Amino acid sequence: QKAVEMAVSKFKKQNTEEFANILDFYASNRTEKDIKNIVMKIFQFSLSILDYEEWKNSCIQFFENGQHNKATQIVMFDLKNKLAFAKNRLDIYQQMANNYGFLKYVTYINKLQSKLFELSKIDNFGDFLVANSALSFDRIMAKDEKDIFFLQERIKIIKEYISEKLKSYALFGEKQDYITSLTQCKQTTLAFLKMCDLFVESYTLLKKRKNVYDYNDIERLVIKLLSENAEICQSIKNKYKYIFVDEFQDANKIQENIINLIKKEDNVFYVGDLKQAIYGFRQSNSEIFENIAKQFEFENQSEAHNLNCNFRSNPEVLTFVNNIFCTLMTENTAHLDYKEKSQLKGEAKFLPENCNVCLAIINQQKNESASQSKLPQYSVKQDTNFFVSEKNSIYEARYVAQKIAELKLQQIYDINLQQYRNVEFSDITILLRKRGEYLNEFIEELARLDVPISVNTDTKTDETYDAEILTDLIYVAQNYQNDFALASVMMSDLFDFSAQEMSKIRQTNKQTNYFYECVDFYRNENDDLANKINAMFDNIQEFETNARFLGLSQALQKIVIKTNYMLKISKNMAGYNRPQNVKNFINSFVGTNFEFDLEDFISYSQNSLREQRNIIPPTNTNLVNITTMHSSKGLEYPIVFVVNLGDNFNKAPEKTDIKLSSD
Repeated sequence: QKAVEMAVSKFKKQNTEEFANILDFYASNRTEKDIKNIVMKIFQFSLSILDYEEWKNSCIQFFENGQHNKATQIVMFDLKNKLAFAKNRLDIYQQMANNYGFLKYVTYINKLQSKLFELSKIDNFGDFLVANSALSFDRIMAKDEKDIFFLQERIKIIKEYISEKLKSYALFGEKQDYITSLTQCKQTTLAFLKMCDLFVESYTLLKKRKNVYDYNDIERLVIKLLSENAEICQSIKNKYKYIFVDEFQDANKIQENIINLIKKEDNVFYVGDLKQAIYGFRQSNSEIFENIAKQFEFENQSEAHNLNCNFRSNPEVLTFVNNIFCTLMTENTAHLDYKEKSQLKGEAKFLPENCNVCLAIINQQKNESASQSKLPQYSVKQDTNFFVSEKNSIYEARYVAQKIAELKLQQIYDINLQQYRNVEFSDITILLRKRGEYLNEFIEELARLDVPISVNTDTKTDETYDAEILTDLIYVAQNYQNDFALASVMMSDLFDFSAQEMSKIRQTNKQTNYFYECVDFYRNENDDLANKINAMFDNIQEFETNARFLGLSQALQKIVIKTNYMLKISKNMAGYNRPQNVKNFINSFVGTNFEFDLEDFISYSQNSLREQRNIIPPTNTNLVNITTMHSSKGLEYPIVFVVNLGDNFNKAPEKTDIKLSSD
């Protein structure tokens, strides 16, 4: 935090007018906080760049060479793809219209195609802006009475798609406006890179004063040591007969370089799975693994094996999985032809019994007859889907309960008994991607419907109420667009927002379903509540910076002290052991992999249920098991429900001030 403040302050003194322009464009409320955040984003991104100076130069060249620069090439590439997609759909509809004699449809499509063809021939973006500004489309033709294929509606959708996409390019302005904006982009890029350089100088100086290195320093120093000292490098090569690298799909360029420096020509064994590449936010590059795999296929001294033989699952399950990934993973989308190389092959022997994979889509419209009982009273603190009256968890629980009742009337083959028997509750497992209020509502509804269930998870330090609050703080520091975590933190003893204040914030923007957008909106008000919100975000930003560079334990300790959290919870009648719980939670990070890695902790906490619950006494073992996908790895179940598949990974739309790429 201190280093970024020093860097921004120094740049502002040296470039007063330029900094004022940047402040106008990037900063809300004309505060420097947003500028500092961008500098930190650039720095954190640069940590995995092998040659930082080369990357900086490429950022500048991105906007050079007039209208033929890389920035314009990317825009034109995107434009050509959109036009090609529209042309492809129109070709299909034109063929259908021809086949069924809808001549006025054919005529209208020909006109659209002609205009798209003229646009697709333009290679200069400035010329495209001129042509686009003069472009217009005829009104959609009247519907043919014999059109039972809804062709007119399909053509209308594509026409609106074209209009919307082309309209978005009008935001670039006229030809001269675009050229001017390229120059401004280059100047702004130079300014932020300069601030990042000043940050590195300040941060390096502060670390030197404290005589410390961070993890990224160690990686780069290892590369420097091995690159500049041939004897040391050779000594390490001689020491290790074999090198085994797991999870290689998550490697970045720096890690790849370290391996290349210490390996021999024939002593490295890589293991990876592109379907599990999850560290893109830390600039891991799955293409590194893909390139190694392709290289090993053609080298005489190397071998590459696709481990796609499955000895566990029923063929119907494998067919279902293959159908999904054949669509999702292609050379264009994932640099992998899953259909050609990676389809799972069933090697296990199963009886020729009926094993169905069913994908159920539940109608979310409220059905009063589905339940005679009232749903739980709505609570802002308990509901992850903010200000949404319907609860998908309730509907889904009722559907699953109905299916369980049907399954109980059927038989399955017991491989241990070597015979068929009736389905038991213990044969059934329900899987979720993560824990949370959805799970709580889901299991409570199942219990109400008399389904005997068991939710077995580890009990650890983070099961206390205060640990929940501090975990939500970590969530918000990493992504404040997590509505549930944001509201939880705001209403906690950390920041003391009252129910009335939360309601006032929500009422300011009724057009959105996202609470964080209401908070963003209210931050621009000029009153005490807006000041309170901005002060909270300042504290959260400081916490996030401390967590990155001091570690989570110290960052949590600092914010607990700064907000008087311990004093507040000690005064609570139920808080006699809460301070100790907080200390235990904070100390639990010391010496762990999570200490300097917020993302790893968040991934872990999302895949680990926080409470151990048995809805009925554990002496009964004939229970439906409920657990997370993460906890179920390596286990087998005869009957499986996977629920809450309608939940997005991140429901909030992506919002960012800058785009960063290693290319």
